[in-house]
Amino acid sequence: MIQRIAFIDTKINLDYINQFISKKQNISGVYIIKNDMVIQSRDKTVRDITHATMCAKMFIDNCTEYCDISFVQILEDGNKKANISHLLISLEWCLRNSINIVNLSIGTTSLTDVPPLYKIVKKLTRMGVVVVCATSNRKKMTFPACFKEVIGVRSLRVKSGCRGYIYNGNCLDGIDISYYLSDEIIKYRGKYYTLPSSNSLVAPIITAKVCNLLNNGTSSMRDIEFTLKKASIKPKYDWYKNFYREYFKAKVTVPIIAILNNIDTDSTIILLSEFEKNGYIGFCLSDSFNTDIEKKIINLLDFNSYRLVQKIRFYSHYCNADFIILHVNNKRTLSKLKLIDFDVIIDKFEHKRIIGGKGIKYINTDKYENIEELFLELYPFLL
Repeated sequence: MIQRIAFIDTKINLDYINQFISKKQNISGVYIIKNDMVIQSRDKTVRDITHATMCAKMFIDNCTEYCDISFVQILEDGNKKANISHLLISLEWCLRNSINIVNLSIGTTSLTDVPPLYKIVKKLTRMGVVVVCATSNRKKMTFPACFKEVIGVRSLRVKSGCRGYIYNGNCLDGIDISYYLSDEIIKYRGKYYTLPSSNSLVAPIITAKVCNLLNNGTSSMRDIEFTLKKASIKPKYDWYKNFYREYFKAKVTVPIIAILNNIDTDSTIILLSEFEKNGYIGFCLSDSFNTDIEKKIINLLDFNSYRLVQKIRFYSHYCNADFIILHVNNKRTLSKLKLIDFDVIIDKFEHKRIIGGKGIKYINTDKYENIEELFLELYPFLL
């Protein structure tokens, strides 16, 4: 079966790429978005090595199987910033045009973009489409790269003796593959261009690997993940903690609202929604709710390699949120939170001695008939 692959990126230099295309590979179309529609591009004047051109070369260098390649431009090469609506439109186009693999070297770090983006990504993956996405170079939670349905990737600088990639399907930042990549220099029309060791250039390498697997009989996402993991390397040191060292040690700078018992998932989501209506985007860390990125919830007990305080510090910087709701049901969890600076604690008063602290506002949930009333009490603490 010939795999149909879509690169959602910048303009593409076809003159350059056609030098490397093999007989097994075919460029089926170049598209742009105009008036909120994906249409055929008539621009044949691209002469530079654009970002999409770099990605295409990385893909072709690593793909050995049959494929049809489409390019959808939603970025300008100068700033590489896209309108979220254009990303959604291009993904809808992939769904309608029977694309098998989507290569995304872009994403969003805005939590407000999560619901519509997750909805279309879920549609794609339910149809068997594989989405490969690079995470942000700014070390921020990136969507859709951190969705569990997506293969999220990043680059690591090559060190002595390190080749290949590390596969970690269950990590704090939601990124599955960390690939050791070196800079590459290419020459075109008398100019030299650098293909940097960047997250965005890892995505086409993994896209190529997925294409090879699909053409050789691997059919399910589970099998793809298993095969990728089997071919990965084991890190020689705890690179992950070193990679995010500043997050694990940094002081929490956003407000933390601790909810101790008595509030269920739905009520927490309503509370997050009330804040969002007023321009504040939050994230919930919980010891009892299941992780649901679409609803902005992460279960703190999913990752046993890190202390609770480390995880709270990490997510307070990684999630790009205006505030954090910390939902705790377990008294054992409470006993580990003495180092965290809370701004508000919502509960009955019996836990005050466990995690006390100066300047903390305590709110008794029994005083409020509904979440909306509770929100009005909390809102001033974020102003």
